[in-house]
Amino acid sequence: LATLDNGTIIELDVGGSVWIGGTDAGFKIDIADAYLNSTLVDLGPLDLVVDVGRVKPSLSVELDLEYQNNDTFYMTLVAGGKGNATFDYDVVGDSPLYSNGYELEADDLVMSSTLSIGGDTLYDVGTALAFDPGRGGINVFVVESESAIGLAAKSEWDSDDQSALFGVTSGSSILVSGEFDLDPRAVKFDVTLDETTYAGVHAGGDIWFGDTSDGFKLSAKNIFFSVLDQPMTMPTAMPVANVSDA
Repeated sequence: LATLDNGTIIELDVGGSVWIGGTDAGFKIDIADAYLNSTLVDLGPLDLVVDVGRVKPSLSVELDLEYQNNDTFYMTLVAGGKGNATFDYDVVGDSPLYSNGYELEADDLVMSSTLSIGGDTLYDVGTALAFDPGRGGINVFVVESESAIGLAAKSEWDSDDQSALFGVTSGSSILVSGEFDLDPRAVKFDVTLDETTYAGVHAGGDIWFGDTSDGFKLSAKNIFFSVLDQPMTMPTAMPVANVSDA
């Protein structure tokens, strides 16, 4: 029992199991079915696993929280590796970056959370961080149903060609996309921004930098920039800096 300053008596019921100790791979904290029930607040079940291994640390959390007063406050939170559980969010949506969809894997990281007050949902959000080692890819998804937010970001790195692709979308609109080709001392880039959001900016060009027989050189070639399809092209070859030893 606990008593507030105004004399209100609150009944408390607390329980759960906790395991802390070393493992073959490192250190682990495991909290299972923890709860705190009271006259005003119900917390739990709470499941928390922190596994600090030598190779791959991991964290997973599951939490329900309910506060009952004039308005009922209710929140859920689930975070960690997806595992074999179903992730009930359409993370791809209409994103043109994933015309064939995207299947989340067990090792991908996901988070979902909801918040409601007085029966009205304030947010219902799901996020995912997915890796594609075969293509050197990183994929980030954020969806929120109450405000109809659907963001997706994608990047890929080709170690053989030394090139990278990236893009960010909101719904069916591409906010920004680009391509970079790299070699030890050169960069070729092409970046496009969404017309409705960023006035349709499109830029690109070739940049070379490195040592020469006289010193160091930085040059830009075929640089272009356009807004709403109105091009502005820089000179074909534009030495930006040439620093010699002389």
